[in-house]
Amino acid sequence: MSRVFSLGTMILDVMFENYQAKNSNPGGAIFNTSVSLNRMNVDTNFITVIGEDEVGKIFLNFCEQENMKQGNIVSKNGMQSMVALAFLQKSHSTNYEFFGEIPYQALADAIPLMRSTDIFLFGDFFSSRSEFAPVLQQIQCTPILYFDPNIRSAIGPMFWDCVSKCDILRLSADDLHSLNLSFAQLCSKAHDKIIIVTDIESVQFYLNSTHHTINISKITPVCTIGAGDNFNAGFLKKLSTLGLERATIQSISEQQLQDCILFGIKCAQKVCMSFENFVPRQFD
Repeated sequence: MSRVFSLGTMILDVMFENYQAKNSNPGGAIFNTSVSLNRMNVDTNFITVIGEDEVGKIFLNFCEQENMKQGNIVSKNGMQSMVALAFLQKSHSTNYEFFGEIPYQALADAIPLMRSTDIFLFGDFFSSRSEFAPVLQQIQCTPILYFDPNIRSAIGPMFWDCVSKCDILRLSADDLHSLNLSFAQLCSKAHDKIIIVTDIESVQFYLNSTHHTINISKITPVCTIGAGDNFNAGFLKKLSTLGLERATIQSISEQQLQDCILFGIKCAQKVCMSFENFVPRQFD
């Protein structure tokens, strides 16, 4: 089974419903994926930098309770750990307000050496910013590179640089809308990548110059926070079992890719039925 390395920020998500604080969880897109992978017994190595503050202590305590590896979590003196206020809407969508700082150079310095059989997950909303350049430069081309930009609003200047480096590009339908591209146009621009676009009703994917669609059964979600992150977790869980490496990732079969996507959908829907950002332990 492949090891999964993931690079991102830890954010304390404080969720509000009807403007009343409902609960708080350590989160962040890449972190949510990492926790779920760890809960599904994938060898997971989360890379991040946090502040030496009370919020940072919450993060470290959570990782200890989850039995997560902490060798690539760096605590930095004088830095403010990140907090997000998440406002749940009547439509079950979520609006966010962020506080704290992203230490780009420290993130770049924290990236360890990896093997060709490893998988490296990167992205999130900050990865398209110009400040991400030193991080992208430090990312090695040795492992399989999986990029989820989680655009949120406008596309940043580093987006296409990240796309050019990755092997697998995963977008939401909202991300695609932010790019002002159709699925076919995106595939034309990134024709040498494996491309996955997830929506509420279907998942489109592009493999070896061919478009495919998988329809999704309808559910009534409790909360959509972490849905895309846990799609990534399910996808990467299955991918980690295939014995592929960067030199052979393009040889993945349509059926293998579908199996990865279907388990990603299963994980996403499971998380949508609770207020937690992660799948249950031992989920399969």
